[in-house]
This record gives sequence, structure tokens and C-alpha cells, in this order.
Amino acid sequence: MLLVEDDRDAATLMRLFLEKAGHGVATAADGPAALAAAATRGFDTVILDLGLPDLSGSEVLRELKKRPHLRRTRFICLSGRRERDVDWRTLGFDHYLEKPVPFPELAKLLGPRSS
Repeated sequence: MLLVEDDRDAATLMRLFLEKAGHGVATAADGPAALAAAATRGFDTVILDLGLPDLSGSEVLRELKKRPHLRRTRFICLSGRRERDVDWRTLGFDHYLEKPVPFPELAKLLGPRSS
């Protein structure tokens, strides 16, 4: 999966949790790095922070969704705002997580590790 989070500490904690749960994780700290990571590589899941420092998460999502090799990817919105304040479905996300991410909720959302 690809984790796009600009807060280094939050990204490290989430990556460690995901790896301990058996998931392979690539990380990106900003929009251009996320787009580069997904240029030719497919991901089952992309966890994408809405509040990136350069491109918004919604801009990154729009660009990622244009790529045929990501057609089956699940996109999870990550935001510090309350769910009711984010129109994540209209933006094109499949799921929503509010920061700080409750790891049991993340584990339940991701389910067992895929092969």
C-alpha cells in the first residue's frame, strides 16, 4: 500500500503499525512524491492525507485515479477534520479516517493482509 502523510511522526507510527500487521508499505510525504511512487507501480490501497503541503489530497487523488494500473485501488481519505466536515465521497475516496487514526479502526478497515 501507499501511505501519503506529511507529518513524519504520524507517518512513522502508521507505517510501523501497518508493517506489524503484515502489510507492505511505501510512503510519500507530499503530492509529487506520491505521484512518482505510483507512476508505474500498482497499490491495493492508498491512504492519502487531504492536507498536504503542496498539492491537496484531492488533487493527488484525481491524478492517481487517471492511471489505469490503479483502477482497482482502494483510496482512503485521511484528515484532521471531522468526517461530517469533509465531502470525501464526492472527492472520490472509498473510505474516511479521522486523525489521530485509531489503529483498531484502521485494522478493521483494511482486513487481513492481501497477498
